[in-house]
Amino acid sequence: MNKNLSTIAAQENRTVIDNFYYTDDWNDVLFPSPEVSALQENHTPSQKAEVKDLQITSQFSDAAIPAEYFKSTVEYYQTQTDAPKEFLFSSALMTASSVIGNRVKIQLGSQEISTNLYMVLLAGSTVSRKSTAISLTTKKLAALEKQLNTPFLMPNSGSLEGMIEAMRDAREDETKSVMNSGVACYSEFSSFLDNMRKNYNEGYESFMLDVYDGNQFKRQLKNKYSEINNPCLSIFGAITMSQFSKKIKEDDKHSGLLQRFLFCYEPEKKTQIRSLVQIAAPDQHKEAIIMQGLTNIYKTSLAIQQSGKQFTLSQDAVKEYQKSFEADQAMMESVKKSNGELAEMLYGYQGRIDVMKIKIAMIFETVKMATTGNFDVAIKELIITEESMKQALAAVAYYWNTVTSLLSNEFKFSPYAQKLKKLEDMLRKSGGCMSKRLLQKNSNWFAKEFNAVLETAIASGILQVVEEKSASGQTTVSVQLL
Repeated sequence: MNKNLSTIAAQENRTVIDNFYYTDDWNDVLFPSPEVSALQENHTPSQKAEVKDLQITSQFSDAAIPAEYFKSTVEYYQTQTDAPKEFLFSSALMTASSVIGNRVKIQLGSQEISTNLYMVLLAGSTVSRKSTAISLTTKKLAALEKQLNTPFLMPNSGSLEGMIEAMRDAREDETKSVMNSGVACYSEFSSFLDNMRKNYNEGYESFMLDVYDGNQFKRQLKNKYSEINNPCLSIFGAITMSQFSKKIKEDDKHSGLLQRFLFCYEPEKKTQIRSLVQIAAPDQHKEAIIMQGLTNIYKTSLAIQQSGKQFTLSQDAVKEYQKSFEADQAMMESVKKSNGELAEMLYGYQGRIDVMKIKIAMIFETVKMATTGNFDVAIKELIITEESMKQALAAVAYYWNTVTSLLSNEFKFSPYAQKLKKLEDMLRKSGGCMSKRLLQKNSNWFAKEFNAVLETAIASGILQVVEEKSASGQTTVSVQLL
């Protein structure tokens, strides 16, 4: 234990746990005091725009993890699972984001920005504990829902109707619970992608675009009118890279939906797999500390909402953000000289990544405000500091490097792969099976081209052709997904 920290705690009659102290009234539970914060090393993320082979050139930086709430939470999670730190931090970030929700905002130009995020954990194998990271978020939020009698977890059935029903305002002469802010968690994100593209979910993608940006949603169906005001939807999913690459199409790389996601990718298991007896049992005291920390974060965000105030950026935070923006632009200009197609895609993503820098900085600043345990923000200025911006930039640098690498490597499609994905998408929309004649017609390909793709897919064990004879003796030839 840090001797200086022990001295401070002794002087203030407080108890230290893992370099954090708490008091009997839990006001500053989980969080370091101002004196302790001064003892923390101040890391500054590099703003260099390195363009080499477009691989992920740097690991996740500890400079992205604020001492307040995040550091001790991630360290505790590491005793409970052998999931990579990147997944555990992302889980803690999505949890805090969901607790804050649409109660905290910042106005930049014409955009009013909330703290919601879309995040996917991508794993190179099934043993990367991606689902474990999702469950950490769902369990904490489910417990917090019971404690505060406030919903945070959105329905995760994959149905557009179910999502609209949960988020919409009450109609005239109707009483209902309105949940316009929260997170939908999918430990099997592949199922969500499949459901989103089914015929009965038509319009789901455009819905996700609208609510991510906080736009008002309106829909009239026969005698039903639905309206969602102040939406703040977050998405948190997990999937293997092999599954994900099968689910997305070439066009998806350019879509506004994919551009709104943060990707956390672990290509291989970097830490040794631990057995059940090597995993520590849950520490109820530390669990309580984390839950109290989340409660404080919620109370702080609620106080901010009730004050009617919004965050602003400090001048130093503006400078740090602008340096990051210019470094990103320089990197893309360098890429453009050798790979114009990749640079074009990166420009589309960069605008979204820029907004995420602000979102995460606002999350960090709200969490830091919660360290005081004083939820009266009436006399406080809501300012995002240079420190919070630097930490947010360090976090986003990892996600930005990840998407750059994915676009240039993992998300590449050969002409055959593009054609195969087209067939797979049509089959999925039809429940996994379609007549061979109709499939060729819908593909708009000549028979030679269609048969070449089909034969290769059959040889690869992706598709199969089934012949069925009717009672009249006619033969129907169908193509099925395996």
